[in-house]
Amino acid sequence: MRLLYYSGIILFIYWFYKKYRERIITYYIGLKYFPTIKNIYGKIFNKEDILKEFEKDLKYFKIDDYIETVRIYDINELIEFLNNFYNEEHFKFDFFYWILNLNNPINNLSKLPNNTWHYGIKVENKLIGTLIGRPCLISIDNKILKTLYSDYLCIHKKFRGKFGLAMKLQMKLCTDSVKYDYDTILYLVDNKKLYHRTLLYIKYYILNCKKFSKIYDYNEKDLEKDLKKYKILKPKNTLKAYKLYNSLVKDQKKIYQILSLEDFIQIFKPQKDISLCFISNDTFISIIINNFKYNDKIVKIPKLNIFLTKSFRPEIELSNIFYIMNLLNYPIIIINDTYYIDQIRWKEYLEYQGYSSLILFNYNIKDRLKSNEICFNFV
Repeated sequence: MRLLYYSGIILFIYWFYKKYRERIITYYIGLKYFPTIKNIYGKIFNKEDILKEFEKDLKYFKIDDYIETVRIYDINELIEFLNNFYNEEHFKFDFFYWILNLNNPINNLSKLPNNTWHYGIKVENKLIGTLIGRPCLISIDNKILKTLYSDYLCIHKKFRGKFGLAMKLQMKLCTDSVKYDYDTILYLVDNKKLYHRTLLYIKYYILNCKKFSKIYDYNEKDLEKDLKKYKILKPKNTLKAYKLYNSLVKDQKKIYQILSLEDFIQIFKPQKDISLCFISNDTFISIIINNFKYNDKIVKIPKLNIFLTKSFRPEIELSNIFYIMNLLNYPIIIINDTYYIDQIRWKEYLEYQGYSSLILFNYNIKDRLKSNEICFNFV
């Protein structure tokens, strides 16, 4: 009887491990390597020790026994795979090519080609998993870190939760980041799948610009005067915009991206159906135009990506931009709380969409940050 009892316990543990294997591995590795508020502020772990730990983990969990990662050189192959299996977004070549070069400074940090960080897993020469890394420099409380921004982790529907595919891709990026002398990896995680400690939470909302514009409480003269102060980024005002961006991020943010003038132009230069950038004397605004699949149609929805201002009434600046987007025939817009959402008085027009966690690999922060203390070009 006792034998049957213990056999049942062993079988249950084995079943539980097989079913939730990838989650257990992710949580285990997350506890070992990811940020914790208990550690000393600003400590970076010894890279050689991390590589040794990676190798131990890969052998212990037998991830390397049956999975090999490859580099993906064909952008069209990436686009086709992501359009089939990566949430509701729809990617076109021009937009995705722009994304792949978005956070990679022109003065390349590692002197390596961009596709060094385009990872994939193939079965019978068919792509079943992807992960993209983009090099960038970030400042955290005036400490400059050579960073990889990790994005587009996507696994084929038939292989999700099996064989440790997502973990293999993540471990490959982590291992290469250490080998090529990067300090950290920055990435967002959907909280429904969160097994790591986090730096901060970012909440997402949708605002109906058309509906909002109808309740706009300005008279026409004041509105016309306010809208005239916004200028689209152009060659003649680029230097002014660059200086404004740098002064605002350094004064207001604890985490932000360090950009040369060339990087700034490449990232924020307005492009048709891809990006918009507005500036005034005290406000800097970056908007990304995303494509989403909805009822078998492709719908363009802008996302307010970066909002920086030294105006004493940030809600007025936001209101103006929403009004402009409605005039440009964008009835809805995606926004987040990395700017001044908590100060606005029209919260009833925001539709909450969920939230993500920001993870910073191999770097410890003393206290959890607030969402409005970060400025980064998330796409």
